[in-house]
Amino acid sequence: MVPGTLISASNRILAKVGGIVKLQGAFPDDKGQDVSYDISIEFEEGALPHDTTISISIDKTTFKEDGTVTFGPHGLVFKTPGTLLLKADNITFAKNAKTVHLYYLNNGTMKPMPSTWGSYVKKSDWNLVAGAAIPHFSRYAFGR
Repeated sequence: MVPGTLISASNRILAKVGGIVKLQGAFPDDKGQDVSYDISIEFEEGALPHDTTISISIDKTTFKEDGTVTFGPHGLVFKTPGTLLLKADNITFAKNAKTVHLYYLNNGTMKPMPSTWGSYVKKSDWNLVAGAAIPHFSRYAFGR
C-alpha cells in the first residue's frame, strides 16, 4: 500500500441499539477524474453480539481498480445480517466489464457472494450500486 492511500471511517455501534457506519467521499484517479464512493453498513438492534467499533476502509489504489472494501473487525459474525450498500462512480474497471458481481474473501480466495445474501449489482457506464445482507465481516469487492 502506498502511504496516504488508505481512507477509513469507524463508529462504535451499541448492540442493544444498532446503528450505521458510512464512508463517503471522492479522490482523483490517474486521469484526474473523481472516483466517488458511498459505502455503508447498517445493523438493526440486537444484530451485533456485543458493543463493537465497526470500521470501513478502502485503499485508493486498489479501490479504483477492483472496488475492494475492508470491514472490521475482521471475522466478526453477526446475530442477524448487516445491510451492506456500496456505491461508486468512475471506477476504472467498470467501463470494460460487461457484468459485475460482488465477491467476498473466503479462506484467502475471493468467492462470489451467495445468492442467499440477497446480493445485487446495478451497473451503468462507470457507475455501480451494490448491496447485500451480510452475516459477517470480511473483505468485499466488485468484480467481473
